[in-house]
Amino acid sequence: MLINKYKIGIASLLMIAFVSIFTVSCKKNDEAVPSIASVRIVAKDSTTTDASFSGYIAIKGSGFDEVNGVKFNGIPAILNPNYVTSNTIVVMVPAKFPSEITNMLEVTTKNGMSYSFPFTVLVPKPVIKEVAYALSKNKLSILGENLAQIKSVSIGGIAIDTAKIVKDPKFKFLTFDVPTNIPSGSVILSLEAAAGRAQSSFDLESASAPAITAIPAEWVDEGGLFTLNGRNLGLIDRVVINDNIIVNEGFTSNDDNSSLGFSLPAGVNSGTIKVKVYNKLGKVSNELSSKFKTSSFLFFNFDDKGICFGAPAARFVLQPQQPISGKYFAMVGNMSPSWWDESNMVCSCDMLPSNISAVASNYVLKFEINVSKPWSAGAIRITFGTPPNTDADNTNEKWVYDWKPYETDKPYQTNGWQTVSIPLSNLNLSSSAVVNNLRFKFFIPGDAKVGASNVAVYVDNIRIDEK
Repeated sequence: MLINKYKIGIASLLMIAFVSIFTVSCKKNDEAVPSIASVRIVAKDSTTTDASFSGYIAIKGSGFDEVNGVKFNGIPAILNPNYVTSNTIVVMVPAKFPSEITNMLEVTTKNGMSYSFPFTVLVPKPVIKEVAYALSKNKLSILGENLAQIKSVSIGGIAIDTAKIVKDPKFKFLTFDVPTNIPSGSVILSLEAAAGRAQSSFDLESASAPAITAIPAEWVDEGGLFTLNGRNLGLIDRVVINDNIIVNEGFTSNDDNSSLGFSLPAGVNSGTIKVKVYNKLGKVSNELSSKFKTSSFLFFNFDDKGICFGAPAARFVLQPQQPISGKYFAMVGNMSPSWWDESNMVCSCDMLPSNISAVASNYVLKFEINVSKPWSAGAIRITFGTPPNTDADNTNEKWVYDWKPYETDKPYQTNGWQTVSIPLSNLNLSSSAVVNNLRFKFFIPGDAKVGASNVAVYVDNIRIDEK
């Protein structure tokens, strides 16, 4: 549930005690009638008179002995009986958007009686930040905040069936099919929620313009699959690279048009690459620049730059259909805890040039990676030089860097190949004794309780590059 904030106007609550909008003749067992005199914020050093979702408030009054429930705008709060006395109720404002803003606070008693009091709640109004149109799917997305309890949506005066709107549980976006009779040109998108109305002017064709946000893999050979990430990357007419190389066929895109792939043509040289795309409506994306196949020092490409020792030949896979042609290093299968596993290690006997190690802050360690199955255990361990003792004795030394891209509750997996960039300053290169013999391996500590199963991690082009 998304936690949002609303404000409660305290001024309107002052001195509303003894409001007689309820009937006391239905009391049972001479039950005390609740009455509210004031409300204040329960927060250390608080100087505000406003309250918010998940914030505690103290209700002052009388007759609270039998109260066992409190609602704000019809939303029940969690009431702790230890926080209820005859004259005070301390309660947390529920973190939910109401379906209807009644501006009433309701208390219920153990005998089932219900009493309502005027109570002003300032629920945040919906906000439209961006409107995007997926041309190939005829889907419109509204991106914003507080898009909760939607009552109606219209485009250019054409109503949208709210039952067919896909809603984000965090109230950040709405998605729906666009009707065929939407007027051309600039139109008004109008949205009404329980908390209010939001409007935005937009042009359907402009909203369909493609956008490039990332070039995930920097190292792609001629004929390899080159990928762009972004939005509205569907129904693409052509891609323009470096102003003079044009691709106009063989495009593939994923279901939500956030990724576009095509075969990289000849003539793209290493250095800087600039890319923009045009869709079939003639709309053009931004031009995105990125480094392309750059390297200050190449340790491994597993073709003409091989390993000094480590994994067996079977781990270097030839797969020309991949974006990276030639061979790459495959760390696959079930991995057991071990301090030394040459099957999943490559080692270089090259010395890192002194001009790089002397100004490590200007450089990054890069490699391309493809993780085709969810990864959630172990690490890719990177070390320069041979530690004076064994790994088992030096797991916490600063020349050891463990790259673990996954999170505790979120395994890591890539959508094809992508470039990883690690600041070289994250590794210790302060001594010439450790600025050689790069080791790169899939590592699970030998004293770990469990290993990693079904590993499918592939890497290539391990190199040092300028930032």
